Amino acid sequence: MRTGHATSGEAQNDKRGATMSFRSNWFQHDGVEDAVGQLYINERALRARAGLMLIIPTILLFIRLDHGMHMEMIMDMSTGQMVPREYSHTLPYILLVLAMWEMVMPMSKATARLSLTAQLGTLLTRGQPPTFVPMRPKLMAWSIGWVMAVICLASLIGMDQFNYMHPAPQYLIYICMGFMWLEAVANICAGCILYNALARVGIVKEACATCQWPPVQQQG
Repeated sequence: MRTGHATSGEAQNDKRGATMSFRSNWFQHDGVEDAVGQLYINERALRARAGLMLIIPTILLFIRLDHGMHMEMIMDMSTGQMVPREYSHTLPYILLVLAMWEMVMPMSKATARLSLTAQLGTLLTRGQPPTFVPMRPKLMAWSIGWVMAVICLASLIGMDQFNYMHPAPQYLIYICMGFMWLEAVANICAGCILYNALARVGIVKEACATCQWPPVQQQG
């Protein structure tokens, strides 16, 4: 009888888990920190979010390749002079600002619900049992992504102001796409790798055993 009641209770817990709020699915214990002030976050939702975020650099790459590595010169029929071709950068501006927004909002339990990709990632994985991992290494990963987006945005502004297209943003887009693909498909987070590397040299106080790469071998 006790076994039957336990099974029924587990089924009820699973049913409640499938209908939990965003905060309950995104954070462990509704975002309550542990004894050392650590937050834990749902890795399944994070991987789904990384797959959604991959859409942004993919679109930017296609736009970048369409514009070419160098500014195209065309004939101005009114003056008869060669002038740089003008491109509309409205969409790249929107995508880069969106990327910066999406990198910053999940960093806090107070603003995580304002992240569209976090909401969608949680929704897509709601039927799966969550796997919670420490949040601090993810903060480093998102900080790296935010810096990349800022550099690309600054380059875009420079191109509009000075008609100069630097190749660096295109390489950053490749790197960003690679990082997001690794996290979404292979469950390898570059930010977590960097976090643990900094822990080994003493810059970060404590490494994250959950996300160490290569994985920590279990003894016993």
